[in-house]
Amino acid sequence: MCFHRPEIKQTPSRTGCRGQKKTRTPGAGAHYLPHAGRHQERVVVADHLKLRGFSAVDPDTVVMVSGAQHGLASVVLSMFSPGDVIATDALTYPGFKALAQTCHIELVPVPVTPEGPGC
Repeated sequence: MCFHRPEIKQTPSRTGCRGQKKTRTPGAGAHYLPHAGRHQERVVVADHLKLRGFSAVDPDTVVMVSGAQHGLASVVLSMFSPGDVIATDALTYPGFKALAQTCHIELVPVPVTPEGPGC
């Protein structure tokens, strides 16, 4: 088979990283952030939490995330294993349901009555 297609000009946006200097650090050319976030940002958050009454907040215990779903995934992947069971409200965030299914974690809805959960 022969496909005839127009010649595509190589513009700077099409060449991407090919023209950049190669480095030995993986991801250095792509400017990836540290997994827990930039240290100076974690220091600011820790200081803010200290002002709000949280005691002894170490910036190394603060993790910056890129949105709610990333935060949920970080917590679930660090605290739970496949086969674990998590009790949830009967109305649960769909993103959490999808994450639990992906991680093979069972969600058990707890009914809420006027007297409280599970009563």
